[in-house]
Amino acid sequence: MDPQTQKLLAPFHFGSIDDGSRLAVEREMLADPEVLIEYFDLKRTYESARGLPQQPSPRLWKRLDRPWLGHGKTVLAWSFRIAIAASLVVLTFRWIHRTSAPENKPSVEKQFLFDSGSELSANSNVL
Repeated sequence: MDPQTQKLLAPFHFGSIDDGSRLAVEREMLADPEVLIEYFDLKRTYESARGLPQQPSPRLWKRLDRPWLGHGKTVLAWSFRIAIAASLVVLTFRWIHRTSAPENKPSVEKQFLFDSGSELSANSNVL
């Protein structure tokens, strides 16, 4: 049996291949009885497989009912409280340092490298 055809048997069974591949698999089944037997074995395996249980097992419920899972809400609440408190401390610190800045600091408009308001003498070599 061709390995490519063998790979296509499961998608063929579930109908998830394109028409060209489906026709190729069907031709192989008609031409080679081993391919047809392999397909029937695969189909029997799929159809006889046990289904998944509809209800969770008691073991799963026991695992989900751990005592530490109930404390997650408390940890989350405390995390939010700590984050809010830290934000308030940072904002208060910034507000205090902003308002306590010296008032006699020169403004940006008064800081300059040279005085452009005065005229230069005629013999100056500045552009």
